[in-house]
Parts: sequence; structure tokens; C-alpha cells
Amino acid sequence: MNPEETHKAKFDVDPDDKLAARSVLSILNQFANRVLPNLNDLRRVLDHLQIQSWNECNDEIKFLDEEIDLESSDGHDRVVLLLSSLVGFTSYCRDVMFDAMDDRSISRLEALIP
Repeated sequence: MNPEETHKAKFDVDPDDKLAARSVLSILNQFANRVLPNLNDLRRVLDHLQIQSWNECNDEIKFLDEEIDLESSDGHDRVVLLLSSLVGFTSYCRDVMFDAMDDRSISRLEALIP
């Protein structure tokens, strides 16, 4: 494919992915307006992302932080802003949706304590 054809290529986005993306944007707008989102909306997004535990949320936050570092070094400010918002969203979900750390995290912390 030449560059012109590549530029015109269309990608099909799964309708469930579109709905999840709209839900995340809606939740981020609620945060911006100082409105707490509905827990069912959070759960629906987490289920779509297959995040079902404190550890999985924490792993996602670490991943997003790594992406922020990569995008920052490339000067992609808009992407960094979006990723930072997603870190905030995921951190909020971790703290609100999961009561405590999973056993795996507790074991790692206990190993660090002398």
C-alpha cells in the first residue's frame, strides 16, 4: 500500500469498545465537573477491560505510567493528558471498587517489612 492508500484505510471499531470509550469520557467529564460517577458505570467499564481486582487495577496504572513516560519523551502532550486522566480514572476505580489489596499484593508488602 502506498501512503495515500494507508491514509484512507478505515478501521472497524467494535461497538462494545465504542460504548466503553464513551462511558470513560462521560466519567472523566463527571470528574471534571466534580460529580461522582455511578458505581455501575465504573463496574461496566472495568468489566469491559477485564479488570476484576485491586492488583489488575494497579497493573493497569503501572502500564499507563510507562506509556506516559514514553509519550512525554516524544512530546505528545495531548496523549499524555489523556493517559494522565486514565491513570486518575483507574486509581479512583481501584480505591472505590476494590476494598483492599489482593493477597498477592499483601504478600509482596509483607516480604518488604523487616
